[in-house]
Amino acid sequence: MSHTPEPWTKSHNGRDLELIVQERAGFNMVIAELKHPDIGGELANAARIVACVNGCAGLNPAAYREIIEAAKCLFTTHRQENDWDRLRKALTHAQEQP
Repeated sequence: MSHTPEPWTKSHNGRDLELIVQERAGFNMVIAELKHPDIGGELANAARIVACVNGCAGLNPAAYREIIEAAKCLFTTHRQENDWDRLRKALTHAQEQP
């Protein structure tokens, strides 16, 4: 399964819609429409979605949780000797193609 390539951006269509888009050959391909951007934090959600997608560009999606868990171990008070190895392995996995 693949998704629309990065980078994604937020855009306003000049009416009442905020959009999440990807620019291709000078045109914006709409990924998502926010029909009520002022309700329920939709603008903040859109900004977070765009930041996450762009921030994870090129990483294997299967490894995201593995990286987070390994990184958390490094910041706990009960660190283990193998925590750095765990993070290295997770990062290596993240750079592999799915």
